[in-house]
Amino acid sequence: MVNYRDILRKQIVERRQGACDTAQVRPEDIAVIGMAARFPGAPDIGTFWKLLVEGREGITEIPRARWDWRDYYDKDADAPDKAYNRWGGFLEDIDQFDPFFFNISPKEALLMDPQQRLFLEVAWRTLEHAGYAGDALAGSETGVFAGCTNSHYSRQYDLVEEQEDHYISTVGNWNAVLPNRVSYFFDFRGPSVLVDTLCSSSLVALHLACQSLRSQECGAALVGGANLILSPEHYIAGSKLKAHSPDGRCKAFDHRANGFTSGEGVAALLLKPLNKAIEDRDTIYGLVKGSAVNHDGRTNGIMAPNPGSQSRVIERALRDANVSADSIGYVECHGTGTRLGDPIEIEGLSRAFRKQTDRNQCCAIGSVKTNIGHLEAAAGAAGLVKTILSLYNTQIPPSINYERQNSHISFEETPFYVNTELKHWTSREPRRAGVSSFGLSGVNAHVILQEAPAIDQVPQLDRSAYLLVVSARTKSALGTLLLRYRDYIKVNSNVSLGDLCWTASVGAGNYKYRVAIVAESKPDLITKLGSISESPQQQCENFRNVYYGETGITTVSQIETSLSELDRCAERYVQGEGVDWPLLYEGECFKHVPLPAYPFETKRYWPEGEEGSSVSAQIESDTLRRLPCPHPLLGQQNNSIHADTG
Repeated sequence: MVNYRDILRKQIVERRQGACDTAQVRPEDIAVIGMAARFPGAPDIGTFWKLLVEGREGITEIPRARWDWRDYYDKDADAPDKAYNRWGGFLEDIDQFDPFFFNISPKEALLMDPQQRLFLEVAWRTLEHAGYAGDALAGSETGVFAGCTNSHYSRQYDLVEEQEDHYISTVGNWNAVLPNRVSYFFDFRGPSVLVDTLCSSSLVALHLACQSLRSQECGAALVGGANLILSPEHYIAGSKLKAHSPDGRCKAFDHRANGFTSGEGVAALLLKPLNKAIEDRDTIYGLVKGSAVNHDGRTNGIMAPNPGSQSRVIERALRDANVSADSIGYVECHGTGTRLGDPIEIEGLSRAFRKQTDRNQCCAIGSVKTNIGHLEAAAGAAGLVKTILSLYNTQIPPSINYERQNSHISFEETPFYVNTELKHWTSREPRRAGVSSFGLSGVNAHVILQEAPAIDQVPQLDRSAYLLVVSARTKSALGTLLLRYRDYIKVNSNVSLGDLCWTASVGAGNYKYRVAIVAESKPDLITKLGSISESPQQQCENFRNVYYGETGITTVSQIETSLSELDRCAERYVQGEGVDWPLLYEGECFKHVPLPAYPFETKRYWPEGEEGSSVSAQIESDTLRRLPCPHPLLGQQNNSIHADTG
């Protein structure tokens, strides 16, 4: 048998030796191997990309689920306790959560800041997208670096009814716990850091993550940010600062620029050193070439932007990436749409670029804030996701709400132009982009990105059959997940069946309710998935090579590796015997590919109010209402629910 593992190692070595000449990649480069997000008008990154390329926005009136804007609205910016903006970018269903999936009790879920809940979900989705969900990275030195600033939940609602609830509520509303909770749930052993530099938080988090990866402090890093707006005080403060646009539209770099509108969002990216990502056969969506962070120092005011500092942070990021400004084809700007802030940003960009290029209007710019609002601590993460999707799809989406340039900007004398239509991204060199994020605190960050290198595909063995394993925490979730696998295979015609089956084996969770299918082809697998989804336990009996079980994980079995063993492996899997998947696939080189989204079974967890009763009514029993919850160091029980994960 041909040893494809040896072939892969040889190709990796050859690629490393020729990287500087052929792919313009370096050992210091960081690969983005997974992404997930929830943005206004876009519950996932696929919908988000569609919104961007179609030039649409996710801005609406403030929904009643937050507060009644009529109670706080006044066109007069100086009216006390009033706000002149009634628009924003808001997420739907932020009250929904599946606590049992994350081993959290209903009471703790109710008292927990929804930013923590959403970041847990998006972290899971990111790992699914990378093909490393479940326990795939458990016990590893994976770091978590997250940006978060706002904390309205506990202040807006009177959450604590009884004295013993204080512990749960306190932990659930500390921003610092947001990344820590992810590390705890997934059993990550690397750094777990909360970053709060206001608007630049999540881009600073990326910078710190890259430093940690390059110093080998962690082997992989989950980076992101979360921002929810739950209090009208947030809008009142924005109005008093004259920062918000009265019409709710961010018009970055436009002559009508009159401020930004606030937005909500949660996003995360999974990073890994490039060489390791190639060796592990990960799907790579883009590269982080370099990054930099600085502070404005003493200026006209602590909140006053400084073009000199912005220029210096961009220059330093270019040096860190070891690339020329002349090679940057797109910059995702901070772009808040303020009359004076936008010209200062263009001045800073121009100073940095003019040291390396004298070309005019050669680099496109845009701002995602025109689509979804200013996500504050998550703004940098939103810019990263947009730009990596642009690199991956070789398209630059339009920056909307632009008619003609701000009177304080002369783009014809700069290297930049506002990209106002969907543009195919052509380049003789690897496509490169910059992403800026400037905090109101004076902390500036800039990141240089590059498109993913072309990786030589290692030929796969011709198989007569494939084994797909699917499991879920409940029977209903299992049926839904089977249909999602069916639809995924239908839509993603280019996905290798071997890659999908391999990733499902090693990169998904293993739960109590299980199905294993041996299929000869995609059509065979699609038929079986659709036919058994309604009632897997009964319908599996109608098909050969389809197995169902309800069990928990036991010890790993040593198995023979011949292809005829697939059915035996399927039987063992559904019976709860662990399967040594690397041994089964030894000598083959399958890739980690995105997996269908696990169907969370969510319910409403929110304080009771006008929008209807919350789940608090469902947790009135003494068992849940009086869970003991002192600090674990006191040797007493905490209130986590240890769900059966099989």
